[in-house]
Amino acid sequence: VLKKITKEISVYASAAKGFSPPTSAEVVPSTGVITTDLNAEEGWNYELGTRLSLLNNKLFIDLNGFHFTLNNTIVQRRDAGGADFFVNAGSTKQRGFEGIVQYKTTNDQNKLIAQSNVWMSYTYNNFRYKDFKQLTVDYSGNRLPGVPISTVAIGADATTKQGFYINLTYNYNETVALNDANTFRGTDFHLLAARIGYKHLF
Repeated sequence: VLKKITKEISVYASAAKGFSPPTSAEVVPSTGVITTDLNAEEGWNYELGTRLSLLNNKLFIDLNGFHFTLNNTIVQRRDAGGADFFVNAGSTKQRGFEGIVQYKTTNDQNKLIAQSNVWMSYTYNNFRYKDFKQLTVDYSGNRLPGVPISTVAIGADATTKQGFYINLTYNYNETVALNDANTFRGTDFHLLAARIGYKHLF
């Protein structure tokens, strides 16, 4: 559902339910025994956000908050012989915030720099196990491994009227948990990238 407050401002909300059936590798794991009682993962996702287009459509802002719950989470187990198998275990709660700001610095095909813009996006992920036990160990409340708490992306794009273009991007990922117990963590990292190209319609 989207509601326009003014010509420049709108708010929106959504609710979605979905499911993810187990893959063939999860139904027939390395044990070779077909798992007949493995259920699909299912969850609800709720979002609430706002979009703004300001300064004669030069400045665009999109802010979004989300809440996602996943039940019957499929997790990997290992038997005494070292073979892997999969079971439905517990649930996860994934909350977060996303935002992007984009500003068009130029938009004139008669200028040397015909189009250019700068943008920045930010994501906050509070992804945790809601109810997750593995044998006698309770991981409920721990962060999901492999998901950074915060990510930042900053970029600049420019295109000349002759067809040359350049894209510059900078990405930052905050530290991530590497196991369910959150006892091992990866380091944060920075990534700078550039791309130069040429476009022409023959």
